[in-house]
Amino acid sequence: MIMTPDEITQRAKALVPWHRIFVSRSGVQFGDGEVPVDTEKTTYVRECVEELGGSVNSVVELGSYEGYHAIQLAEWPGVERVVGLEGRARNLEKANLVNECLGYDKVHFYQYDLEQVGRVPLPEPGPFDLVFCAGLLYHLSQPWKVVQWMSEVCAKYVFIDTHYAELPLYQCGPYFGELYPEIASETCGLKDFSFWPVLGDLLLMLMQHSFVPRFVYRYSAGHHFQPRVWIFAEKGASSAELNGINPLRPGVREILPDLEADPVPSLFYPLKRQADSIKKEKK
Repeated sequence: MIMTPDEITQRAKALVPWHRIFVSRSGVQFGDGEVPVDTEKTTYVRECVEELGGSVNSVVELGSYEGYHAIQLAEWPGVERVVGLEGRARNLEKANLVNECLGYDKVHFYQYDLEQVGRVPLPEPGPFDLVFCAGLLYHLSQPWKVVQWMSEVCAKYVFIDTHYAELPLYQCGPYFGELYPEIASETCGLKDFSFWPVLGDLLLMLMQHSFVPRFVYRYSAGHHFQPRVWIFAEKGASSAELNGINPLRPGVREILPDLEADPVPSLFYPLKRQADSIKKEKK
């Protein structure tokens, strides 16, 4: 059933605030956001796939928010199925409205708590040729669990857009990084803190789960100590593991913190006070 311009406007108003601005197929602009829909990330991913001579038939997006990336991915030639997973019910309503206005039967959005990924069955099963994960990992308390799950459902490629830690102030299992608070917001995570690994450990997570990083693009997000990275990786024969053995002292094995427990301050934690001071000076 085609919605009238008034119906689109009223449904969009009931869901304010929005982050993006949308235009329906009938030309109705809706959403009170200040940011036009961008195509940077999906264009980058498409170029990476083409560079490798590959193709994509199915996609799952983690943290689909208002649905704009999923819609863009559905427009690629050859894509027949796009599944968007979103943790917040209000964001799901927005994404479904966007999809209704643009009319893609091959796009389906579902509410799904990504902190429970791997423990709760997917509403639509994989595998998927592409796992698209933009702006999500830095909202999670255990991002390595999502990376492990990605490996289980991914057939070809994964794209990650995320912040990463500059300093290894905390440690969880073999991973070093920083902790950041999560607030009650439609754009934040469902737990009260997130763990940002340092870039090297983020790449290690991928290689531990059979992903081969092919293209890496680092850029500043405009905030000191909050750099951001795009990683396009291919499912392959990669493997890597930290076993706690120092090759210079083979008789001494490092005891790693429990991966299932909350992160603990690392040996580098004393740097935190100085780092916080530098951040304040840069604001």
